[in-house]
Amino acid sequence: MLPLSGVPPSPSNYLSHQVIQSRCLQVIGNYPTCTPTSHLHDTLNNEPIPVIIHQLKAKFFSHCTSNPNPLVQQITIYTLTNLTTIYKKYKHKGPKHILL
Repeated sequence: MLPLSGVPPSPSNYLSHQVIQSRCLQVIGNYPTCTPTSHLHDTLNNEPIPVIIHQLKAKFFSHCTSNPNPLVQQITIYTLTNLTTIYKKYKHKGPKHILL
């Protein structure tokens, strides 16, 4: 079973944050707008948004087990199959339009 903490999020979720971070790095480093994001991160020694979020996520889930609250301790127990059985009504039934 794949734990919930191992589910990769959609890349589009990071896009708006990455655009803001890139723009801020361009202003800080006085780079033109056409500068590649990888160059900005390399020269300014900054991590991209997905890397930062994965680090924070790993830190959060590692601290859940040592929390005194039993509800917080159970966060790491959830798996994708558990969540799909609990929230069946939110599961997408299928495409509405099929092109033949």
